[in-house]
Amino acid sequence: MRRQGATLLLLAACLLLMGGCRQPPPDPAGETQVLRYVNYSPLGPLDPDRMTSSAQYTVACHVLEGLMRVYQDTLRYGMAERYEISEDGRMYRFFLRTDGAYSDGTPVTAADFLRTFRRLVREDGQIGRLTMLENAVRVWEGTAEPEELGVWAEDDHTLCFRLEEPAPHFLQLLALPMYAPSRSDRGDTLTARDCNGPFALTENGDTVTAMERNPCYWDGASIRLDRVEAVCFPSAEEAYAAFQRGEIHVMPLPSEGSEAYTGGVQRTVETGICEYITLYQGADSPLRSQALRQALNYALDRQRYVEELGSDLIEPWARCVLPSIPGMRLSYGQEFPHTLYPLKGDRGKAEACLTQALAQLSLDDPADICLLLAVHDDPWTRLEGEKLQAQWEETLGITVELVPTQTYDDWPLRPGAGRMALLGEIAEYGDPLVYLDGWAPWVAADSPFHRCLSQAAAQSDRLIRLNCLFEAESCLLEEAPMIPLQIRSERLLLSRRVEGFQTSATLVGGGYEFLYGYLT
Repeated sequence: MRRQGATLLLLAACLLLMGGCRQPPPDPAGETQVLRYVNYSPLGPLDPDRMTSSAQYTVACHVLEGLMRVYQDTLRYGMAERYEISEDGRMYRFFLRTDGAYSDGTPVTAADFLRTFRRLVREDGQIGRLTMLENAVRVWEGTAEPEELGVWAEDDHTLCFRLEEPAPHFLQLLALPMYAPSRSDRGDTLTARDCNGPFALTENGDTVTAMERNPCYWDGASIRLDRVEAVCFPSAEEAYAAFQRGEIHVMPLPSEGSEAYTGGVQRTVETGICEYITLYQGADSPLRSQALRQALNYALDRQRYVEELGSDLIEPWARCVLPSIPGMRLSYGQEFPHTLYPLKGDRGKAEACLTQALAQLSLDDPADICLLLAVHDDPWTRLEGEKLQAQWEETLGITVELVPTQTYDDWPLRPGAGRMALLGEIAEYGDPLVYLDGWAPWVAADSPFHRCLSQAAAQSDRLIRLNCLFEAESCLLEEAPMIPLQIRSERLLLSRRVEGFQTSATLVGGGYEFLYGYLT
């Protein structure tokens, strides 16, 4: 094996790493612990390489386990029992626990992890964040062999990584279920024998997705639930009827009329869904003007917009990074509170930016600026679009046309018109970078935004890195390829029997976290 002689320095981990959790109270005598929660659409085939919904991530995070695991924003050991990092922050050595196993008792080995990373790097669309691995891009391009990728197994229980540059968020990435180990005979969709997490997937149909406790999980003594079922209902009314019969323990409530759902405990939780308007900058689009993009941001009174919608499940938002993710000691939003655009808007700055944009676009009348706003074709999202349309036309005097659509691939193109789309996003792990690097292709490569991202990538000091990422966020807001709009919450109805059921605002935690849940 290559680099077996590489020297590593043991560094103290700056994050709280925990190998297990507090033992739950004993089960009531003879009761099988079965927790049932509601999905309003079928899960679909579960391929850990191509997950498309938070419901799929919730299941994947409980049936798969990578080298690390995140629970309630805390980074913990998963299949690894310890690790070492080199002094330059580029080389990692993980020591796998010897009792890590799949649900059929087959041991998890370093070769299984190696198989995962080599597969993902070779597949189109999957290399993504793995470009940080040494030679990953060359392997993907076909100019280097898979054996040259910066991942190798020293033995059955020792796995090493070599990065192109330091990446302090690397440990969090390793907790994503897509980076879990792969058996040599694993197919495209998961089966029970492929599962090495606390639970094993035993059923995945149109109405029920079932997971049962993995008898071979290394920390099985901490898992109370025997079985978890995600049950699909076509409507909240049918789900609530099952809840009243005691057949369902957790269900999401409609955004309106939730007060009618009684008999349990209502909990409002942050979903981590950040909604924003993407501004497409074509050569003939008026949105090529940075001043116009800034004018749209300044003109929007986000607080008034939320008040007019009348929902307490959305919060006005004018940032790129979700404020509640961890900072140094407090949340990121508390430690870095500055934002460029006031939540109530700034009409004076909006008008000044519009004047500049008209000059850049060689236009005299704001009404000559035509923007098409694509929204999903449902009553709520159309209402959102109408409120935005009214504000921009009132404040700026521009023309905004609403385009309800089922898919953003089929909305019309019109010469000289700018295109905008109302979209939502959930981050996969709790680090500012995940909210920023996806916008990199939208910003010029020589911009201050990219320089700040590069500076952050070279930092192993967490505080300095956070400061660099905050500067990158500030630069991105000024560049304005998007209009941050709102953060969405969700209201759940829980049975009074449910204990230990948590939620996570980042998908690495799986949305719903029933890992240490139980029924009383």
